[in-house]
This record gives sequence, structure tokens and C-alpha cells, in this order.
Amino acid sequence: LENLEEGLKQGVKMLILCSPHNPVGRVWTEQELTAARKAVAQMMGAQPEQITFTSGGTEANNLAIFGGVAAHPHDGRHIVTTAVEHSAVLNPMRKLEEQGFEVTYLQPDSEGRISLADLKAALRKDTFLVSIMMVNNESGSVMPIGQMAKLVHKLNPETMLPIAKALQTAFSACSSCLVYRVPYSVG
Repeated sequence: LENLEEGLKQGVKMLILCSPHNPVGRVWTEQELTAARKAVAQMMGAQPEQITFTSGGTEANNLAIFGGVAAHPHDGRHIVTTAVEHSAVLNPMRKLEEQGFEVTYLQPDSEGRISLADLKAALRKDTFLVSIMMVNNESGSVMPIGQMAKLVHKLNPETMLPIAKALQTAFSACSSCLVYRVPYSVG
């Protein structure tokens, strides 16, 4: 009961501090976001300014996919993904197809995995984006993302491999708030 009471006190404190109407809260929130960004960057071997927090997986996927297309408009017109991606990836892919991009949808095997051979066969010189979830949200199948990344970069070093979905799988929104002290109001 003491832990529950302490947890409730901490929760109320965070809600008050994170209020956009509280000037102290804005400073505290910025400090916590900076600390969280540094911690995540260190874990990933990146620079803090390369880390972007989003409100969830759909927003992260859209940012990675559409942001990648916008940032690299002349790098190619071919994308590789899987037929079993979440709709947060499949819907943007369909939109890109309407805009003239060619998307290859890899089919999983009987255990729900994408083979390295199928990925290799799908890659082309004009492939600029590969988007494959690390863990399928419905089947639980785990993709060999590390091996896939090495294969893609060996054959086409300029191809982008967004990692938002891998991180989304590794850290739920709640554990991110608790482990990295990301303020409640930033998602």
C-alpha cells in the first residue's frame, strides 16, 4: 500500500510538472527529454541530435518512411518491405505506390519469417529503403534484422533501414517513461 501511495504521489507530481501551463514544468521536461535523448543515443551509438521521439509507432513509421523519401528524392524508386507488416507501414507503402514508387512485398515462410535469400533476391540498384519489422506483432516471429542489415549494406550501402519498429518492440511507451524518465506528456 505504501508503494501504491508513493507511486500515485510521483504520478501527480509528473502531471503537474509536465503541464504546458507550468513554466517550471517546461524546463524540467526539456531537461528530462535531453537526458533521455542522450541515454538512447549512447545505447545506439548515435548522437543525441539524431534521436527523435514520437508519440507512437505509427508516427515513427510515417516519419521514417515519408521522411526518408523526402530526404532522398533522387536515390531510387524501389522499396522492399514484407506482406505481413503492420498497417502503419503497409498504408504508407500503398500511398508511395500511388506516387510511382515500386514496392516489393516479401512473403514469409511457414513460421512467419522472411528469408535472407528472398531479401537478397528482392534488392536492386535502385532500392533505397528496406522496411522490415524486427518482431511481427501478430505471429511473434523474429526477423534476423542484424543479418538483414549487413546484407543490405553489403549489396547497397546507400539503402536506408529504419529502426523505429525494432525500438518500438524493445521498449513499450510505458517502460520508456519509467526507464528513461521521459515525461508523461510527450508520449
